[in-house]
Amino acid sequence: MLVTPDWRVNVDLKWVDYDVLEELVFEFDQDLDYLTLASAVGNIADNYFGGAVGGDYAEPDELRLQRHYESVVDLSIGVEYRYHDNLYLRAGYEPRSSSIPGDRQDLLIPIGEADLYTLGFGYRLGKGSQVDAAFGYLVTEIDIAPGESRNVNSALEGDVIYNPYRGLKVEHTLEAYVFSLTYSTYF
Repeated sequence: MLVTPDWRVNVDLKWVDYDVLEELVFEFDQDLDYLTLASAVGNIADNYFGGAVGGDYAEPDELRLQRHYESVVDLSIGVEYRYHDNLYLRAGYEPRSSSIPGDRQDLLIPIGEADLYTLGFGYRLGKGSQVDAAFGYLVTEIDIAPGESRNVNSALEGDVIYNPYRGLKVEHTLEAYVFSLTYSTYF
């Protein structure tokens, strides 16, 4: 939306359908001892607890990492200032929702709720040519209480697949720096 001849504001509403990703499946060409044992432990735990564990994670030749992601809707905002006819200065902010429910967080995909900050510019080189550059900073923090996540620190019997920190508190911060440079021309 053009606010004044020199200022533009963009507001984006994004929907990402992450809930289609229920699990990651890894198939092997032969039986693996670890998966054979994990399958047996999972079956025994399900039988002992009457199916309350709820994990169907392994067969001797297949590993299934449960994800149970959720679809998210996010809003972002960006501003652009036309410094002169050829130079445009840009800034943006996007608070990103986590598609990973609290009881499924892990360090395999270590992104929870995140904030993305961006700065950039566009420079027109001539008729039909432009250079765009941008720098982004993304930060996310994860704080998982002991036993809270089925994918990282579950204390449920039978959760033996990708549960590396059983019963421990997990804290994690991820920072990402992104640089983008684009040259566009029309012919």
